[in-house]
Amino acid sequence: MYTGLILAESLQNEEVLSLMRVVRREVWEVGPRAADFQPTTWNAIFVEGDTDKIESTAEALSHALIPRWYANLSTDETEYVVFPGRIFTHGKGDRSAASEAMEYGRSLGIPEHQLDWVS
Repeated sequence: MYTGLILAESLQNEEVLSLMRVVRREVWEVGPRAADFQPTTWNAIFVEGDTDKIESTAEALSHALIPRWYANLSTDETEYVVFPGRIFTHGKGDRSAASEAMEYGRSLGIPEHQLDWVS
């Protein structure tokens, strides 16, 4: 099984969610942690799905995201960082391997504190 986090504000529309199971939704007040192009309230959507569908789901998600946003999907071993039209994968917890995705996010103007998906 894979899990993921998608912000409703990052989606052109929510049709892509039909490819996965929505586990729960939360509203986050992010205030000044939002970039100047982002709203200060986010609607977090926690999802899951079958591991054998993660590649096709990530691809569909990459076409559903609006510019300058990203979403995360992961299995027990692999992180998928999904940007509009681009997908990065790296071993879970491997900060060195994640650096390319982080650099790409920086190039889009995503604030450093939002590029924190590697634990």
